[in-house]
This record gives sequence, C-alpha cells and structure tokens, in this order.
Amino acid sequence: MLALSWVIAFFSFATCVLSLKMDLTPKERNVTQGQTRKFKYQPANDTPTNVTVLDTLDNKTTTIIDGAKGGRFNWTIPEDLEVRGGYFFQLKQYVNNATIIASSDSEFQVLEKPKPKPETSNTTASSSGTTSRWTETGELASLSGVAALGVLILQNL
Repeated sequence: MLALSWVIAFFSFATCVLSLKMDLTPKERNVTQGQTRKFKYQPANDTPTNVTVLDTLDNKTTTIIDGAKGGRFNWTIPEDLEVRGGYFFQLKQYVNNATIIASSDSEFQVLEKPKPKPETSNTTASSSGTTSRWTETGELASLSGVAALGVLILQNL
C-alpha cells in the first residue's frame, strides 16, 4: 500500500513539473510602466502559485504576487521599473513537499510610460476689453469672452 501511495505521488509530481509553464504572447513581451496587464500560466488549477520577476541583468527577483490561482494574474507594472529588456517571469508552486519552479518561455521588456502632451493656449483680446482663450485642441477656456466677441461682431455689421 505504501508503494502505491509513493507511485501516485510521484506521477502527480511529475505531471505538475511538466505542466507548469508560462508562454508569453508577442503583446505580453512589451509592457508599459504604470499599466495593469493580465497574464496567464498553466495549469489553470487551484494550486497557489507565487509569481516573481527575474531581472537577468541585475540578477534580482521581485515578488509580484503570492498565491495566484486559476492560471491567471493581473500585474500593474511599477513606474520605477527600469525601461529595458532582460526580465522574465518565474513561477513557483509547492506540491507534495516539493518546490516546482518554471520561467516564462521568453523575456519581456518594459516600455516608458507616455509623457502627457503639453497644452498650449492662445489669447485674443477684443475692443470691449474681454479676453478669449482657447487651447491647441480648440477647447474654450473663457466662454464669456467668446460671447462678448460675438456681440462685438454683431455690433460692427
């Protein structure tokens, strides 16, 4: 009976070792600082999975989630994570008193968070003393100035 238990434990361990993996899609290989992304791994079961980021250039690991389940997790890419490649996901599960570790099939790179476009504004003064302002996108900053400008145009007709 002990031998049968050992055989079952061995094969369940072997199945888990062979199936723990994370294949990154081309879209998942480029992540942007500050964005939240969904990632998948296999198997999609209830075994708690710890997910870390392995930085191969600095030889550091950072835990991003402890106990992920169901084969998926969300991760918000830190804004201070260095913009470059050389990062891998590392998965870790504990099954039958053994630790199973697998890395993503390819590296991913971190892209810089887009910088906000600076807004420029323009100003026009009318003879009635009111001022109209608008932004480069055409949004009015002063509606009363536009109304006064319209009245001025009507008066001059």
